[in-house]
Amino acid sequence: MPVLISLLPGARGNDVLAGLRLALGELQNTYSAPDRYIAYAQWANNTVRQLRHLIRPGDLEALILTRRYWVIQSLAGMAGGPQVNDLLNMEVEERKRAIEDTIGELNEQFNHWSRPGVYVLPDTSVYINYPQKVEDWGRLGFLDIRPDVPIHVVVPIVVVEELDRLKDSGQKPTRWRARHTLAVLDRLLPAQVKWGVLTPAKVEAVQEVVTIEVVLDPPGHLRLPIADDEIVDRALAIQSLVRQSVILVTYDTAQSTRGRMAGLTVRKLELPLDE
Repeated sequence: MPVLISLLPGARGNDVLAGLRLALGELQNTYSAPDRYIAYAQWANNTVRQLRHLIRPGDLEALILTRRYWVIQSLAGMAGGPQVNDLLNMEVEERKRAIEDTIGELNEQFNHWSRPGVYVLPDTSVYINYPQKVEDWGRLGFLDIRPDVPIHVVVPIVVVEELDRLKDSGQKPTRWRARHTLAVLDRLLPAQVKWGVLTPAKVEAVQEVVTIEVVLDPPGHLRLPIADDEIVDRALAIQSLVRQSVILVTYDTAQSTRGRMAGLTVRKLELPLDE
């Protein structure tokens, strides 16, 4: 199984792939080392040192510093014995498969997020308060983007869950907006569909295309306790994959501050003064 890693802010995908390929090659070299126990321990330490500035600590633990790694480390006094050798062989084989799978998964992710256009992540407040309901987002007027540039709206699953809570609470307009947005997502994103199109492209003329997709949490992902922090965190994770700025859009001052402090491009919208 691949480890679905999250890149640290500022890390480049090519650097991560290069680091993983180097780690894979060095792991292969441990097979022919005179002392495989020492060679494996050195490999693990060197790999963590090389990757710790590129991927998150939790992903390094899942990919390199596994439970079996710590068991093997505790058996240094029995190195060379049959039981330790069996554990070592099993761990090296599993690390090899995991790194190979992770490289393949990362390549697929980079290909998925390589579509030309601008990536936008509206938080929950936008779906509730923006004058146009999501179904009519054919032209997002708050973005200064040429009409021929596609816009890709990304929806972290935490936003979907917030909309689910709002559909049965709050004031009537809020409930209606939440239910409408969820209904549009259900209609545009049936099973196995990666993204839906809010504005189809015309054949006879250049027209802006607006796509929308829901981004699920990777397996094993631990959410931050505050939903707004989690949304910013997901925006940063997506930004590391799309290799360009993700625009965070919000009506909330605290959320816009969070986004800017994290290094995101932020577009803060304003409600009319009479509201």
